[in-house]
This record gives sequence, structure tokens and C-alpha cells, in this order.
Amino acid sequence: MPIKHTPLVAQYLSVKQKVHDAILFFRLGDFYEMFFEDAEVGARVLDIQLTSRSKDGVPLCGVPYHAAEGYIAKLLKAGLKVAICEQTASANVAGSSGDKGAAFQLIAPRAERSSGRGLMPRQIVRVITPGTVGEEQVLVADEKNFLLAITADSAGFGLAAIDVSTGEFLVTRITSVPGAREEIGRIAPREIIAPKASDALTPVLHQLRYPCSLLEAPAFDAEDAGTVLATRFGDASSELAGAVAGAAGAALAYVTANFGGNLAHLRPPFSYRAAEFMLIDETTRSHLELISSSDGTRSGSLLAILDETLTPIGARVLANWIVYPLMEREAIRVRHDAVEELFESDLGGPIAKALQAIGDLERLAGRIGSLRASPRDTLRLGQALAAVGSLKGWLGDRNGAAMRNIAARLDPRLDLAQLIDETISEEPPVNPRDGNTIRAGFSREVDELRALALNARSVIAQMESAERERSRIPSLKVRYNRVFGYYLEVTKAHLERVPPDYERKQTLVGAERFTTPALKELERKILGAESGLKELELQLFAKLLRDLAAHAQGILTTAIAVGEFDALMSLARVARRRGYVRPAINSGLALIIRDGRHPVLEAGMKPGEFVPNDLETDPDDRQLLLITGPNMAGKSTYLRQIALIVIMAQMGSFVPATEA
Repeated sequence: MPIKHTPLVAQYLSVKQKVHDAILFFRLGDFYEMFFEDAEVGARVLDIQLTSRSKDGVPLCGVPYHAAEGYIAKLLKAGLKVAICEQTASANVAGSSGDKGAAFQLIAPRAERSSGRGLMPRQIVRVITPGTVGEEQVLVADEKNFLLAITADSAGFGLAAIDVSTGEFLVTRITSVPGAREEIGRIAPREIIAPKASDALTPVLHQLRYPCSLLEAPAFDAEDAGTVLATRFGDASSELAGAVAGAAGAALAYVTANFGGNLAHLRPPFSYRAAEFMLIDETTRSHLELISSSDGTRSGSLLAILDETLTPIGARVLANWIVYPLMEREAIRVRHDAVEELFESDLGGPIAKALQAIGDLERLAGRIGSLRASPRDTLRLGQALAAVGSLKGWLGDRNGAAMRNIAARLDPRLDLAQLIDETISEEPPVNPRDGNTIRAGFSREVDELRALALNARSVIAQMESAERERSRIPSLKVRYNRVFGYYLEVTKAHLERVPPDYERKQTLVGAERFTTPALKELERKILGAESGLKELELQLFAKLLRDLAAHAQGILTTAIAVGEFDALMSLARVARRRGYVRPAINSGLALIIRDGRHPVLEAGMKPGEFVPNDLETDPDDRQLLLITGPNMAGKSTYLRQIALIVIMAQMGSFVPATEA
């Protein structure tokens, strides 16, 4: 006999069928509830109490709706998906910009039963996955957040990676299984999607540490993907074909379905070849501790030594340069030229302040482009664009090709900064629905409604004084509550003085409550002003957001240039402080290092304490070197030191040596 569930649980199970692979946050009044297996997983990951419903013993756990962001972030970091199911009867589940994808869909609690009509309708308003999240609460500021799609054809594997928080869209073709695994490791996605039942992908995906969702094969169809990509990006995607097009189309469709909202900030697919960069396999990356040390943190890694960036964009760029060292001599020379030019410059003062004011312009542009920005975000955008103007002015005095290239890509858009300054108040709220978003003087209608709403107390006080004088009741008061609205309260002792136009609203033990036509009209105006003001401010903010979103691509171009400059400045600052030198790069195969030092170990020792070492190899007459010594004498340190110096040189950094 099938189990008979209560109506509420039956409703939950009906919704859960649509998101079987996600943890369902089922809105119930003040809480998001999880039931059955979701409750067991949620309780374990979130470290909250697992209980059960008294009516039917169904496993249950829940989190307060107003604190849900932190719990959702924890589930996503554990590699899980989260589906948000809201009560929808008479509830507006739109986000700050009016689209269903904004924020984490947190709305005010509502009673479960509405006017005795039974269960409230509920629907899923968003599915949040590790690779399609744009919320600051979940993202790591100095790390990219890629969704990676992979599929196969007769020529190898197509990979497509999208970071929806920044709009970055990368595609590449890899011909071998080891190459595909290594490239996935370099991209380090938060989530992978791949077609079901693909024998070719089995060895690639085997034991990968990233969450993986298997989709139906048609989602990766190259022909369908070509049509979708062409519609979205036009000629910018025309060269994509085969597995690469299939992966790109699947990634775009997955992000569109799960991220929700606008994707105006999404850039056209950028195609690159893995062979353009030094291949560093995952084992080597781990042993050399390039990005993270053995304990999984950045402390003790090469990145920790080189990262003195002042913006999250710069930190992400620098990390990318470390895992993708250059192979083209001219490109390396351009970076070395830039570091050398900055080496001699003043890297503090106004330029450092400008970078700090710019902040994470890339992800800020992502929130603007996806219509998920808050009023405070727009204010930060205006401040960032003004700081970009200062940076561009400073770069105007530089001579190097890299500096000139960066300066050419910086567009302060002071017109947008001015528009924001004219529109947004000096201290706006996080949520535009809270009001006080629009600056005084921007809209005459807003100013009038705000004046009426703010002057309500004064107007009420005037009416109270007038009614006391008219009725000759000195204790008469005008009061307000949510149930009855505004009312006149008269004690029992003065009821004989009540004017004939007073209408009784409520009888209390020691007083009576009344209203009048004039009070009703005033109440209508005051309450209408408050709600009308918030609605009008919301409309004006939404328009501003749409206007800004139209420029998201241009702002992102500026943000990328800022990140490159910040990364170069960090390399110059570290080189100057730690005594690094510019390496000489040529097309020969000889490798010569004088007084080389291990950059990470040296940083943890006193000045002069690390003993430098030389190296000279040449395929013509010094192909084999024999390193000897007792245990713990430094043989492995010497080997790692050479590898790190080579990687630093090819990523564009100066190196710890007297000559290289």
C-alpha cells in the first residue's frame, strides 16, 4: 500500500521531482525546510539539528529565511546544488531589478494558510549550482568561479568554461585524455557538465575532484549549439565547430537556465590553444605549490609570495599567469619591460589609492550586466570609474608597450559616474525596496512623495491639535497601528464631546477609537505616499540599472586592463623589495642561473640566511648534472628552486638571482 503523506509533504514531493539532484529549500513561513534525504544531507553539511515531523515522522531540518545566504553558500562550497522554492500566493518573488534571478530570493514570511483556502501555491524560483553563482557571499574574491562543459568527437575533446560572475567565456580543443585532464586541472572549475553515457569521457572524468552533472547528449549537439551561439554572439562564435561548439552551447544553455536574469555581461567565446602556454601537469603544480601549499591554503605557495595586488581582479590575473606561463618570447619580453618600467616608479600614494578605490570592478560589472546590482553596487561603480580616470592619467606618462596598451583600454566613462551620482543617494540601502535609493533633486515626483511621507508626523500633529480644539477634548490622540491604520482615540470620560462626524472604529475598556472623512483621506495620502515612493524609487533604480547594463562589456574591458596593471605592479613591487633581477630570455636551450634562491623559502628566512646556488646546463655539453648530498641537505629544494625560477621568468616576473 502506498504511503499517504500530509498535503504539505505531498506538495514538497511534487516539487522535489523537478529538482531531484538539488537540495530543495522549501519555504514554510519563517524557514526554508528540507525533508527526507535532503534533510539528512543538509543537517550533516550545515551542522544543524536533524529532527522529524510529529505528524508523520518525516526527517526534517530547516534554516531561518533571513539567514539563508550563509547556509546556501556552505552547501554550494560542498559541491551541492540548491533549489529555492517560494510561497507564491500574492507574493512578489522578483529580485531587486525585477527579474526572477536576482539575489537569493529572500522575501518576507507569510502565513501558511491564506483565507482558509488551504496550502499556498509554491514554485521553484531559482536553482543555484556551484558553477552558476554570482553572489558575493559564495564567491572567493581572488579566485575564478568557472563552470566547465566538456564533450568529445572524433578529433578529441571540446572544453568550454564560463565564469558567470565576470562574463569570461573560454573555449579550447584538447586531443588527448591526459591533456584534457591537465587542462581541467588548470581551469580548476567549480562544476563540470558532461553528456551521459560517453565512453570517450570516462577516462577523463574518472576520479576528478570537481562536482559533475551528467546531462542528456542532445544538450551538447554541435549543430544546435552553433545556432544558439550565432544568435547570441553573431560572427564572434562562427569559427567554433564540433565538440568545441557543442561544449560552448551546453555551457551557455546551462548558465542561462540556472543563473537566471540578464547575461548582458557575458563575453563572446575566446578560443585559445593549450600549447601556447607552458604545460605544468597537476602533480608538478602540487609539488611546486604554485597556487596553494600542501595544506590547501595559499600560505607558503609561490602565489602568496608574488601576490601584493591591491584588487581582486589583479589577484585573479596573477594566479592565472602562474598556471599559464608564456611560451612566446616577445610576449614574455613585453611583460618584463612593463615590470622593469614599474620597478623604477612610485608604486604607492595616489596610484595605490586609485586601485583600492576601483576594487573588484570586474565582478561589479558582472552584477550590473546581469541586473543583480544593489544601489550600493551602483554607487561603488561610480566611485570605481572616477578612480579609473586617475589611473589612466597616471599611465599617460608611461612609455612601455604594455603600459600604453593598458591605458588605451581604460575607459573611465565619467558620464556614467555622473549619472550614478545624480541618481543615487549618498547612503543608499542594499535592497532598493527599502527606499531612500534616489537622490533628492533627481525626481520632482520622488521629492514630493518623500516630503509627504517624511512630514506625516507633522501633519498628524497638526490634525491632532485641530481636533482637540474643535472637540474641546484635551486628551484626544491620533494614533496608528497596522490593523486599524490611523484613528482618533477618546477616553470614556469625554465621549459626550465627540463631534457628530466621528465614525466609531473600535471599542476598548477605557476608550473609543474613531475616524473621520478627513482622517481617512490623510491616511490614504500618507500610506499611498510611502508605498508609491518605494515603487517609484524601484522603477527609477531599475531604469538606471538597465542603462548601466548596456555598457557592461565596455566596463569589463576596462576591468581586465586594471587587473593586468595591478598584477604587473605587484610583480614590480615584489621584485624591488626582494632583490629580484630581470631574466634574459632567448631562443636557445641553455639554462644559466647565478646565485639562484628559492623564492618561498627565502621569504621565510632572515636576510642573507638562504644559501644561493648556481646552475648551468646546455644540451651540447652539459646535458646531465648529478646532485649529491645527505638527507635534508637541500637537493629537492634545489630542484624546486630551478623550476620556480623558470616558471617565474616565463610568466613575466623578475627572478630571485643575481643573473639568469
